[in-house]
Amino acid sequence: SLFWGFLGGFIALVGIFGFCGACKKSVYCLTLYIIFLSILILAGLAAGIAGFVLKDKVKEYVTKSMTEAFNKYQDPTYQKVIDTIQKDLKCCGPSGTWTGSGSPPPSCYGPDGQLYTDGCIEGVQQFFKKNVVIVAACVFGFALIQILGIVFAACVCQAIKRGETA
Repeated sequence: SLFWGFLGGFIALVGIFGFCGACKKSVYCLTLYIIFLSILILAGLAAGIAGFVLKDKVKEYVTKSMTEAFNKYQDPTYQKVIDTIQKDLKCCGPSGTWTGSGSPPPSCYGPDGQLYTDGCIEGVQQFFKKNVVIVAACVFGFALIQILGIVFAACVCQAIKRGETA
């Protein structure tokens, strides 16, 4: 969660440089904006390539993490997440059978009272496979917007250098 905090702060900083650069007509701020946006695009590209190349490691990590989460089902935080996964994906336990203590929780049963027999690890993996196109389209869309931001910022820099006013 610390990573996401730093990433959010970095993105906010990038936005501030772009906003201030455009409002104050500062080539310096706009140049930093262009550099930081380029870094974000390259980082996104690197993450996409790493995810594709290391997909087996990611699958292994998901399996390990989910198994650990099911082992900690007694913790209310884990319980809430697991119950949500089981209800939404219509699955029960990591591999289709409840491995926790006692009988399966209510989230393992459908509205008709039928026990789900599909495993949640496989369900999560299928969910990601099914939605990979949507994720890729969103990433591509954001990258396109970032590239447009770079192009427009470069145009504004050139206009400022030529002394043009809006």
